[in-house]
Order: sequence, then structure tokens, then C-alpha cells
Amino acid sequence: MTGERDGIAPRVFSMRAAFDAAFAEESREVAGDHEDFLTVRARGERLAIRLREVASLHADLRVTPLPSEDPRVVGVAAIRSRVVAVFDLGALLGAAAAGAAPARLRWAALVRDRDSAVAFETLEGHVRQPAGSAADEIVELEGARIPVLALSRLLTTGRGDT
Repeated sequence: MTGERDGIAPRVFSMRAAFDAAFAEESREVAGDHEDFLTVRARGERLAIRLREVASLHADLRVTPLPSEDPRVVGVAAIRSRVVAVFDLGALLGAAAAGAAPARLRWAALVRDRDSAVAFETLEGHVRQPAGSAADEIVELEGARIPVLALSRLLTTGRGDT
């Protein structure tokens, strides 16, 4: 009986190490034959965000407002033990300049590899499209053409087109 245990223990430890290592690696596409998007609404406009640009998604995130004349800045929040700037996605896209009233920003997406998050009012869902189908920066969903945002570019330049 002891001999059996001695042979199993190294295998169990090896399996445990492999299991833990899988979670330490950055996620990979399963087959590379598709692309995932979140569909959201910001100031009433339906938009798509590439899931690969999102590090995490948060509902009802506690945001501390900052005094700012810039309508794009919502404030700061603590996400994953980091303080990040939170921006109003609709305002980044120019809705504030057009006079659109700000909505309750219920959702926030932490942008991958940035200390910034974008906030929006509605998370509609997840869409999986064949790879390359959004090459023209439009996602087709239920007969609607939804623009795809480039979050990193939007936060850097103020323009969300890729």
C-alpha cells in the first residue's frame, strides 16, 4: 500500500503544478478562428469593445469623483489593488460636447495594460465573430452594424477608431 502512495504522490504534485501554472499564464485564444467582443451602450449609442482589450469588468464600481472641468473624467477607483482613472466612455466619444445628458454609469471596463477604465451605462452582452469579420471595424449583430472601439487609442488620442 505504501508503495502505491509513493508512486502516486509525485504524479499528484505534478498535476497540481500544471493546473496552477495554467492559471498563471495569460489567456490564449482557443483556436484563433474567432474574436470576442463586449457590446455596450454609452450615452445611448451601441458600441463593441474587443474583449482582448479588457482586463476586467466591474458592475457598480465605487468611483471617487475628482474636481475637473473635463467632462470625460469621472474620477478614480481602486481595482485589483491599483488606483485607476475612470473615464466616461460616452464623453470620450464626444457625447458631452453634443450636450447629451450623462447617464448612470453602472459598468466599468479596466483597459488591459493601462491604469485606466472606461465607464458606461449598459452591458448588453458578449458576441463571438469569425476572425477577421470585424476588419472594417464593424460588428454585425441581429442585423445591426455596431462600431468597434479601440480603447487604448481612445484613451491616448481621444479617438476610438482603429
